[in-house]
Amino acid sequence: MNRRKKAVGNICLAAVLVFGLTGCGDRNPLDPGNPVSLTVWHYYNGSQQTAFDALVEEFNDTVGREKGIFVQSYSQGSVSDLEAAVRDSIDGKVGADEMPDMFSSYADTAYEVEQAGALANLSEYLDEEELGKYVDSYIQEGCIASDGTLRIFPTAKSTEVTMINKTDWEPFAEATGASLEDLGKGLRSQVGTMFATASKGPRYLEMAEGYCTRMALNKDDEVIGYEFVNLGKMMDFIKKGDDANTALEKAKGHYGQFDAAVKYIDPRHE
Repeated sequence: MNRRKKAVGNICLAAVLVFGLTGCGDRNPLDPGNPVSLTVWHYYNGSQQTAFDALVEEFNDTVGREKGIFVQSYSQGSVSDLEAAVRDSIDGKVGADEMPDMFSSYADTAYEVEQAGALANLSEYLDEEELGKYVDSYIQEGCIASDGTLRIFPTAKSTEVTMINKTDWEPFAEATGASLEDLGKGLRSQVGTMFATASKGPRYLEMAEGYCTRMALNKDDEVIGYEFVNLGKMMDFIKKGDDANTALEKAKGHYGQFDAAVKYIDPRHE
């Protein structure tokens, strides 16, 4: 995923099955007199961290106090710092902190943690009615386990934008020979397109990553990933001398559990 084009905020839960604490009958009873302590790692800083800490404090003083749950949140710095801390915990490196109960993550890092067997299966703790309150495609992106179960819970979707001060840019461009076009190499503006019908199900045509060429299905004909072509990168490869077929292959990528599919379909013809 190109993080400059689409940022995805997710909460991943470690294999302690934390969601079981919030209401699954007698499986994990809560005791307000003996509260459970949960740790959350995130990459928020500045005003975002202040807002998040305020929400955690509000939860601890209300619902948490009532049910017996105490949340402790820790900023790990940047996204890269957080990813490194999670990997160090999984690898058991000397000096690494113990794996948190929850952590914020991009999907690619979460997939690595899932491959290490360190993510909880949330499908056992959220029923269809609860999941029905969220956008289907967001939930589907979190079903990254080989058996299609939910391992990531989406918390946000956003688009990242780069803004440049023209007064500062012009002398820099004159001195270096840079142009505004240099800032957007491989990128292009586009509108994501997907649809679904009762008879044929969902079809992904254009996503933030690019033009969808194939959709990956599991044994139940559920979408678990897709292949795409980044047309901006493809055109850059062609400009540099690659023939069209070579540029096409170099600009391809895939998302989700694409390699685990039992069937692939062309979303425009099947």
